[in-house]
This record gives sequence, C-alpha cells and structure tokens, in this order.
Amino acid sequence: MDGQVEQEINDMFTKLTTAFDYIKQTFVNANQFAEQVKALQTQVTQLTQDFEQLKTHNAALDEALSTAYRERDEWKLKAEEVNVTNASLSQARENAEKNATEWYEAHTKLSGDLTNVRNELSAREGELHEALDENAKLKAELERVTAQINQIYLGLQPRPVVEEVASHEGNQPRDPLTQQWQSWQEKQSA
Repeated sequence: MDGQVEQEINDMFTKLTTAFDYIKQTFVNANQFAEQVKALQTQVTQLTQDFEQLKTHNAALDEALSTAYRERDEWKLKAEEVNVTNASLSQARENAEKNATEWYEAHTKLSGDLTNVRNELSAREGELHEALDENAKLKAELERVTAQINQIYLGLQPRPVVEEVASHEGNQPRDPLTQQWQSWQEKQSA
C-alpha cells in the first residue's frame, strides 16, 4: 500500500513538474501566467508538505500495525496456553468426578454395611441381655440349690460325740501318748 501511494504521488509530481515546465516555458514572459506559476509553486510546496505528512502518518500506521500483529501473536500464544491448561483441568475434573463417584459408591456400600452391622450388633446385644438374664436366673437357682444341698449336708453330718469327763477336784492331767484324761488316782499310780 505504501509503495503504491508513493508511486502515485511521484507520478503526480512528475506530471506536475512536467506541466509546470511546460507552462513556464510557454508563458515565460506573460505576467498573468507568472502569478499562476507562483500559485502552482505554492501548491507544489503544499503537496510536498502533505506528502511528507502522509509518509509520517503511513510510518506511524505501519508501526501500529506491526504492534497489533505482535500483540495478536502474543495473545494467540496465551490462548493456546489457556487451552492446554483448560484441557488439563478438564481431564483432572473428569478424574475427580470419577473418583468422587467411586468414593460415593464405596461410602454408600459401607453405610449399608454399617447399618447391617449395627442391626446385627443390636440383635447380639439383645441376645446377650437375654443370656445375662438367664445367667442371673441360673445363678439364683444355683444358690438356692446350693443352700438346699448345704442344709441336707448339715443334716447328714455326724454330730460330735462328747465324752463325759469324770469330774474331780484339782488338776486332771492328760496322758501324753493318748491325750486322754487321767483320773487323779491313775496319775498317782503312774
């Protein structure tokens, strides 16, 4: 675009210069044309200034365009990085959802197992309480029967026989071998 505008301007200058030379040569001595030549020279000067301003403006546009292209390329790279990160996060989210589903299913199964175990434990505790009650009854029965048996044994045990000891006045020694009481007279004779 730059080259084409510059070429057109150069062509225009060439045409103007050619026309100016032609007019200059044709009307060299004419006064009225001298003023026109002056006006044309002023226009040529103005066009030259406009051309320089256009070149400066065109250079600024080229710089802005190259900056825009550079920024576009940077944003493309950032967009690609974001897309890669997004894909990675999407995969991680899918894995997390899969794991969450598995954990939830395991939790549900374990909750059911826990409920079953608690029900079983409750049933076992009921059985234990019944067994403890039965045990207490059996202990009470055992104590009653033991008391009855002890009463029977007490009734069947031989009663100690009490020997009547001859009474006398004074000391009554025992025989050291037989441990029987000796009468006073036996003691005296021994």
